[in-house]
Amino acid sequence: RALAMLEKMVNGHGQKAVAIKDETFTGDRSRVLDICNGILQRGLNFLWSCDTRADSLDEEMLFMMRRAGCRRISLGLESGSPRILKSLNKGLSLDDVRTATAMARKFGFQIRFYLIVGSPGETWQTLQESIDFVAALGPSEVLWNPYTLLPGTRDFMRARQTGEIS
Repeated sequence: RALAMLEKMVNGHGQKAVAIKDETFTGDRSRVLDICNGILQRGLNFLWSCDTRADSLDEEMLFMMRRAGCRRISLGLESGSPRILKSLNKGLSLDDVRTATAMARKFGFQIRFYLIVGSPGETWQTLQESIDFVAALGPSEVLWNPYTLLPGTRDFMRARQTGEIS
């Protein structure tokens, strides 16, 4: 179904670029490989990008994604501070990000990092750790977003219980 939609967009409507906005596009490896093979088999010629986690990539998947036209991978890093990553329950290590960035670079991807500023426990020191980490890896693009409390989340409930919000 996704391939039929892509084919209609590309061949029927002349779409030249697509941004796949699934937070963990590569979370289901077989789905990614099926989509890439389908793009190649149908001869679809368009550029695309996706969002994902650094710990859900491997070289075969990246190779196939690149062959199928993917040009940019956006990684939800959130922080370059191990302490902040742990407090966010990100389940991601900085080594995961280093490895994913090196693999993506090997295949010629543009690499975008998403980071959060002002997470609970953030200090000038942890923010500097993030800045230094990003500078060392040298992604193509970095998007910094402010930390936002969302109703229903663990942090929202904690902030309510401690009186930080009403």
